[in-house]
Amino acid sequence: MTTTFSNLNKLIKKASNVIIMTHKNSDLDALGSTICLSRIITGFNKKNDIVLDKKNNSISIQKALQLIKEANIDINFITKSAAIKKIKKETLLIILDTSKRELVEYPELLDQIPNKVVIDHHVLGNRNIQDTMLSYINSHLSSTNEIMVNYLKFLNKEVEPIIATIMLAGIEVDTNSFNVKTSSATFQAAAHLLDLGASNILKKEILQEEKTQYLKRENFLKKSYIIQEIYAICCIDQLIQKEDLSVIAERMLLFDKVEAAFAIGKLEKDIVAISARSLGNIDVYYLMKKFDGGGHLTDAAAQIKDGNLKEIEKTLIAKLEVLK
Repeated sequence: MTTTFSNLNKLIKKASNVIIMTHKNSDLDALGSTICLSRIITGFNKKNDIVLDKKNNSISIQKALQLIKEANIDINFITKSAAIKKIKKETLLIILDTSKRELVEYPELLDQIPNKVVIDHHVLGNRNIQDTMLSYINSHLSSTNEIMVNYLKFLNKEVEPIIATIMLAGIEVDTNSFNVKTSSATFQAAAHLLDLGASNILKKEILQEEKTQYLKRENFLKKSYIIQEIYAICCIDQLIQKEDLSVIAERMLLFDKVEAAFAIGKLEKDIVAISARSLGNIDVYYLMKKFDGGGHLTDAAAQIKDGNLKEIEKTLIAKLEVLK
């Protein structure tokens, strides 16, 4: 990891400017890691921007962005069209929290910026971003925020308490409240963020959700069902946020005897997504790989373009039958 960070430093310092991008429907791990990296790059006296579509963000992301604004922290969020205008010969594009081309906020930027870096914590899958100058993918870590904490330690740098709080919230979400994908290094990263001034109270406020949204998820959960005693499935025949699918899958793991849970729904009219969670005895990454997805043993997902919701549900059940 030390070599990776040394090489990343060199690429940043060589660049004329840096554009940071993450995946569509940004979550707190994506946001926390991008704003942390932005502050690091600013410390190198390099101009940098984060490409973010603010229209498709959850209430937690909206709260976090508002906190950054109120704290007057110098972070520049830009649109795709603005990013295109900033491209120069020596522009460096850094992609965080995904290594898949089709999942990034704006895939077009991958073609227009040849100097690319990928940093991610998901298991490497198919259709990965190619021709990178540097690629660091560590699926043993809980989150991209954990990688960024290690980068801060390597540089002996700090970030503002608000940013540390957002990063801590991101780690909590990605580990399902420190219950999965968690090692001693994860707790050390969390402790370091607390040392930087992260607030547990403010973190809880960021993670709070609207009552109507909570009840909406609960209604979806009522329609879930269990097969073979150990698999819980919830199929939602309407548009839903990726974050909601994740929460529903995690909640189903609380059902008695359930070892793995799968929430299926439409992210967009032509995109069906599966969010999969496991207690550790079932490899949900192996299952999501069958749908050209990715993730980890206990936390994985897939997005199927032009997929039929009911057909995907049937296919998933058939694959679970084979695991008997």
